[in-house]
Amino acid sequence: MTHVVGTNHMRGHAMIIRAATLMVMLVAGAAQAWAAAEPDQQWIVVTGSAFEAALEPLCDYRRAEGMRVRVVLTTDVLTEEQIRGGEANALVERVHQLCNGFEGTNYVLLVGAAVVNGPDVDLRTVAPAPRSAVGRMDGAPSDNVYGCAEGGLEPTVAVGRFPARTAADVRQMVAKTLAFERDDAPRSWRNRLTVLVGHPGGETAFEKQMAGSFAQQVTTARLGRVAPAWTGRVIIHASGSPFNVSRERLDATALAYLQEGQMFWFYLGHSGASGCTSDGVGMLGREALASLKIRRGRGVFITCGCNGVQLEGPDGEGYGLAAMRNPDGPIAVFGAHGESYAAMGLLVLEGLFDRVNKFEGEQRVGDHWLAAKRGIARGAMDAMTFQMYDQFDGSGGTVPLKDQRLEHLEMWMLLGDPAARLPVQPTVIRMDSDAAAAPDGVITVSGTVPAEFAEAAVRLTLERPLGSAPIGLAPLPADPAKVAEVMMANHQRANDVVLDTYEVRASDGRFEFDMRLPAELPWRQLTVRAWASKDSKSAMGVLSLPVGRVSGGSPAWPDHGQGGR
Repeated sequence: MTHVVGTNHMRGHAMIIRAATLMVMLVAGAAQAWAAAEPDQQWIVVTGSAFEAALEPLCDYRRAEGMRVRVVLTTDVLTEEQIRGGEANALVERVHQLCNGFEGTNYVLLVGAAVVNGPDVDLRTVAPAPRSAVGRMDGAPSDNVYGCAEGGLEPTVAVGRFPARTAADVRQMVAKTLAFERDDAPRSWRNRLTVLVGHPGGETAFEKQMAGSFAQQVTTARLGRVAPAWTGRVIIHASGSPFNVSRERLDATALAYLQEGQMFWFYLGHSGASGCTSDGVGMLGREALASLKIRRGRGVFITCGCNGVQLEGPDGEGYGLAAMRNPDGPIAVFGAHGESYAAMGLLVLEGLFDRVNKFEGEQRVGDHWLAAKRGIARGAMDAMTFQMYDQFDGSGGTVPLKDQRLEHLEMWMLLGDPAARLPVQPTVIRMDSDAAAAPDGVITVSGTVPAEFAEAAVRLTLERPLGSAPIGLAPLPADPAKVAEVMMANHQRANDVVLDTYEVRASDGRFEFDMRLPAELPWRQLTVRAWASKDSKSAMGVLSLPVGRVSGGSPAWPDHGQGGR
């Protein structure tokens, strides 16, 4: 028998099939959209309940950036006894679970006191730091383990701390962090470094002279690796250095530079919890850093001195905490809780400079922090270099390199939000030249600017390398009363790297000009820097010019080698 299916019945089946197909497509599309909208960054805040409300503006901002925000209250994970005793293992495990359960980049911000100092402390203001068991850090508080989500002592997650004691502390740290991230106005601080080098010391005049000469050589060698897109100011408190200043002007000059603003400021030298010292001269003291007024460009403070971020100790908290609590101070501080050895400070700088020189793409404090930690954990250092640094300012040969790496991973800490964005000025103006630089030569420089600056004025400067010696330094006079003035004039000349200035106007997005070079070129490399601005926006570019034939009698300074267009 032949069965005939009715038309209405067939239409019913077709409608069901179409509806089911449409449903599958909608579900699949929703799944794809949900997957595409999944954040690739997670921001975890670990705080006591006393600070939850004060953190809301920063939480809202991170959500608006597209981050997944997780708030972990310490009292939801730990008992009062555990918080008071610094028994934070359960809290560490909770942070690790959140990090390992997220496929993307994690940032962790601890908010509150790291340790409970006294019976009257409000436990709702504490985010406890576990006690270390490594080397000289045995029994000392350390945030490092929070970032070691994959085990070991080298962190894979950037962890920072707001060292807040009150809700007012939290509000001001939130406010200055947000103000810094939002400041994209054309400002010179956005690509400026400030480098302050204290005297290494010594028992005799000869030892001090040799140590000062060594500090000069090491600093200029490191500055020679800095990408030419960075500008800077340098103090090297050592006789014979063109960047030296007199003892009585050292602290005031350093503070004046800092108040002008910068993206990063480095201190290389001796310090204790109360502040830095250079050959018996106090500088960057706790009180001065607590009252420092940096209106724009508060930047990131990296101190290689001892006890800079000491969380507890006989001399109280480190000067880095005072700086961090200052509403007009830095937005982040890198430093050591304890006595940091010179070899490890060098490894920190090596790791940092590798990251600092990368101008392209998004930059956050945590990226640079992890680079510093990688330097400690894996940075290259040959046996001879380690032995020299360790004998000069280290363990005196009693602690091997591998053990120093471990205890310094525990010792070095970050104050500030690791997710804070660094508004570094990108290099978007492209330039080229028709020849290498030569004394008294003429080169043609051509360039292109972004479309929005197609008809803008372009300011160009010809510069010698950051950290190099200038021509024409004056000899120090025999009259002691006149030494400070001449030394300051030499110092200012050393920090003024601009050799010549030009201004051209772009036409249809392009510009070209002929540049006459100085008759004396004792440097191996020059930099052409271009700036264009329009309304509230700016653009920058750099061109490295190798010097084809070095002239003059100045010493050969390290080659930057970081050029490019």
